[in-house]
Amino acid sequence: FKQSKFVLMIFNWARMIPVFRQMEGEEFLRRNLESFEFLKTELGNGEGLQIFPEGICIQERRMKSAKKGAAKIILGAEKIHNYKSNTKVVFLGMNYESAPSFNSTLFLNYSRPYSIKEFFTLYQESEGRGINELTKFIGARLKNQMIHIDNQELDELVGHAELIYKPQLFQEHKLNIRSASHNFILSREIAKAVNYFNKREDSRLNMAKEQLNNYVKGINKLGIKDRWLTNQVYLTSIIGWFLLLALTLPFHLYGILTNLIPAGIPKYLANSLVKKDEFYSSVAVLSAMLTYLIVLPLYLLVTSLIFNSFLIGLLFVTSVLLFGKFSTFYLSWLQLFRDMTSALKVKIKFRDELLLLSKMRLEVVNNLSALKADFRNRHKS
Repeated sequence: FKQSKFVLMIFNWARMIPVFRQMEGEEFLRRNLESFEFLKTELGNGEGLQIFPEGICIQERRMKSAKKGAAKIILGAEKIHNYKSNTKVVFLGMNYESAPSFNSTLFLNYSRPYSIKEFFTLYQESEGRGINELTKFIGARLKNQMIHIDNQELDELVGHAELIYKPQLFQEHKLNIRSASHNFILSREIAKAVNYFNKREDSRLNMAKEQLNNYVKGINKLGIKDRWLTNQVYLTSIIGWFLLLALTLPFHLYGILTNLIPAGIPKYLANSLVKKDEFYSSVAVLSAMLTYLIVLPLYLLVTSLIFNSFLIGLLFVTSVLLFGKFSTFYLSWLQLFRDMTSALKVKIKFRDELLLLSKMRLEVVNNLSALKADFRNRHKS
C-alpha cells in the first residue's frame, strides 16, 4: 500500500482501493480521505463495492466489531448524490471449515438486498450518529450470516455440542448431512443457543459443558470417535478400505511428490514468516497461488524439452493437479481407516467402558434437547 506507480497500476487492474486502519499509523490513515472520496463517487454512479468491514482477518467463528468506514462511504455517497442513489446492501458471511487447509469447505451465505433509507434522516441530523447506527446495523446483519460465538471460552463447548448433537438434529429435522447449507444452519443455531444461555448465566449450560467435557475425555481416552460409538464397525469394511488404500498408494505418492515444491513452499513461508495468526491463511493462500503459477509453467517447459513434446508436458502438468487433488482425498480415507480400525479394537476390548459412555452420551443428548426446546419456545414467545 505504499502507492508507488507499479502498485497503483496493479490495484487499478484488480479494481482494488487501499483502505488503511488505525494500527497502520496516522500518516497512512490520512490517505483514506482520497480513497473514500473516490469510492463515494463511484458508488453513487452505480458501481458495485465490496467491503470487508471487520478490517482484520482472523479465522475464528466470531464476528469482529464492524469498523465505521463502510457506513462513512455508503452514507457519504448518498449525500453527494442528494440521497437519490437508492443504495442496497447485501451481507455475505464467509464460513470456513478450515481456512488454512487445502480441500476444505467455504460456505458463502448471502443475505437479501437491504435498503438503508431509514438512516438518511438520522445522518442529515447528525452525521456521527447516522454512521454509528448504520455501523451497528451492518454488524448485526453480518453476524446473522455467519456462525458467531460470543467469546473464546465458549468455542470448545460449541464444538463439543456440534460433535455429539448435530447427528441427532440431522435425523430429527430430516436434513442432508452432506449439505453445506444444512451443516451451517445447525451449527449457527447451536452457537446462538449457547450464546443465549451464557448471557443469562443459566446453570444448565454449565452442567451441559461439564457433561460434554467428561464424555469427550472418555472417548478420547479410549481412542474412539463419537460416530463409531453409535455406529457399527464391520471387519469387511475395514478390509475393503485397506485394499483400496493399498491399490491407490502409488497414485497418492505420485501426487505428494509432484506437488511437494508448489504446495510445500507456501506452508514453509507461512510457518517461517507469519508471526500473527490473522495473517497465516492470507500468506499461505496467496503464496500457493504464486508458486503454482510459477512452478506449473516450469514443469511444462522442462518436461516438454526433455521429451521433445508439448503434449507430454501438458499431460504431466495436468497429472500434477489431478493427483494432487487425489492425495487430499487419500489422506481423508487413511484417517477414516485408522478411526475404524481403532474403533473395532476398542469395541472388542472395552465393552463395559463403552456401555457407560453410551449412557453418558444419551444423557448429554437428552439435556441438550431440553435446552433446545427451551431456547425455541422462548424465541417463539
